[in-house]
Amino acid sequence: MTYPAWCRVVVKRLLPNGLIAEFAATERWKENYATAGKDSQAPNAMWKRRPYAQLAKCAEAQALRKAFPEFGAQPTADEMEGKSLDDGATVIDGNTGEILNKKDAPKELPTYTEAQLEKNLPAWQDAINADRTTAAKIIAKVTSGYRLTPAQAERIRALKKQEVDSFVADMEAAEQGQQQ
Repeated sequence: MTYPAWCRVVVKRLLPNGLIAEFAATERWKENYATAGKDSQAPNAMWKRRPYAQLAKCAEAQALRKAFPEFGAQPTADEMEGKSLDDGATVIDGNTGEILNKKDAPKELPTYTEAQLEKNLPAWQDAINADRTTAAKIIAKVTSGYRLTPAQAERIRALKKQEVDSFVADMEAAEQGQQQ
């Protein structure tokens, strides 16, 4: 009989800040296969019949547990085999695998308001002009706590360092002094 030495599965998860994180799990045959009995080294009937699929299931379940720790070591839909799970915080339909109650699901980030954007745009422009930050860093910081609309993100991306001609700056300063 041939069997796989190992299997690797990568699960990608969209994080609240819009980034995609990868969670990999590598499972090895020797660490996972079920034996036919306590005194036997031979795989049981299911592992003999479907060695690749069984190992893939183990790797997939491990990768999902890494990517979604809020579900802890909950059994997978395959492990539930048609049973429903209701632990008070999460309800999973065993037939479909659908999550019916998302009490522990990550909270949706609040929307960044237009008033907040208008208030911060001048300060962000000054910071960019002074080489203290970039538009990309501003977007990353804001989206760690808020949801930006595509239009808001585009307005921030439009902020570019404005080179100031020293002659023009001196003239403007002189005009300011005369007006006071």
